[in-house]
Amino acid sequence: MHAYTGCDAVSAFAGKGKVKALKLLTSNKEHQNTFLKLGQEWDLSADLMDKLEAFTCLLYAPKASTTKVNDLRYNLFCAKKGEIESHQLPPCKDCLANHIFRANYQAGIWRRCLEQNPLLEEVGRSRRMELMNIDNTLDGCTVKNEVLHYTSFGVPTTLSVLHPMGCIDTPPN
Repeated sequence: MHAYTGCDAVSAFAGKGKVKALKLLTSNKEHQNTFLKLGQEWDLSADLMDKLEAFTCLLYAPKASTTKVNDLRYNLFCAKKGEIESHQLPPCKDCLANHIFRANYQAGIWRRCLEQNPLLEEVGRSRRMELMNIDNTLDGCTVKNEVLHYTSFGVPTTLSVLHPMGCIDTPPN
């Protein structure tokens, strides 16, 4: 739970401390089992992602009926008639997925910290994209891998620019 709710290597949820998460965790055996699985495998199952998303919804709105963060964001925004600060909303699904990947990676490192030669693997980008339901198209144009790499992981060696006539490669400035 420490990695998921924020630590040195993983961001924290704004305004949601560890005490609230701990109370929620201790009150539900299913949540406890969910956090026991965090960091066991480098690849996350869709089921574990869904359970962590549901936990996050309860963290922001304990009486909410939804288990999807995007739905909860919309419901909270509408309930406050738009008079809500962004830090009062849960992260969107894409941001939460990245948060879960980071927390899982950190928990995995901690789980293996006493092994002499731990196998520290990185979850492949294609697996992250699959779990986040990202495809390689944008408005009918195939997006180059460099663009996906740039948007997810840093500066690429080349940038693929969307052009009205199609995708073209340009060197970075």
